[in-house]
Amino acid sequence: ALSVMPERETNRSAPLRVQVARKWETAHDIMAFELVSTGNPLPTFQPGAHIDVHLPNGLVRQYSITNGPGDTACYRIGVKLEAESTGGSQALHDTVNEGDVLAISEPRNNFPLRRDALRTVFIAGGIGVTPFLAWLEALQSQPDEVADADLHYCTRDRDGDPFVARLQALCSSLPSIHLHVHGSRQGQSLGAEELAA
Repeated sequence: ALSVMPERETNRSAPLRVQVARKWETAHDIMAFELVSTGNPLPTFQPGAHIDVHLPNGLVRQYSITNGPGDTACYRIGVKLEAESTGGSQALHDTVNEGDVLAISEPRNNFPLRRDALRTVFIAGGIGVTPFLAWLEALQSQPDEVADADLHYCTRDRDGDPFVARLQALCSSLPSIHLHVHGSRQGQSLGAEELAA
């Protein structure tokens, strides 16, 4: 099995060792990974957090944790194979397999969920929706803690996008979250005037 550990990190805590417990394709060009600890329990995290993943080719890439913070047995990430990948998504899709051991950072949250706004507009597109999945998972147990909110999700394939069904299922239990799915057509864009309506 592949094992990847960086020689040294500066100004950061020591990297964590995790094993790829599961790897599966969720849609065309999108691979999901379930990472479990090889030792101590994984650190807790807040919705919107991401981890640095040290790859076999020496690159380090950041990926959002998609499971809810109450699900502490693993970290789940989604990785889209980019057509012009510089080696990050390609390595995870083609080189990393179940059973491999990787180094990751502790979760960091540069995208925290604010719950004190009177109205919130969330905007996400494609694979960029992954931190919102963790947010919605967290809010399911506290549905009254979020005020009126609109989540606008832009996708190229409205009917074939794997995130649409999951977003619809999560939002169905959160009456204050209104999901708007925008399919993409040539030359079409999401305008600010549409969000303000």
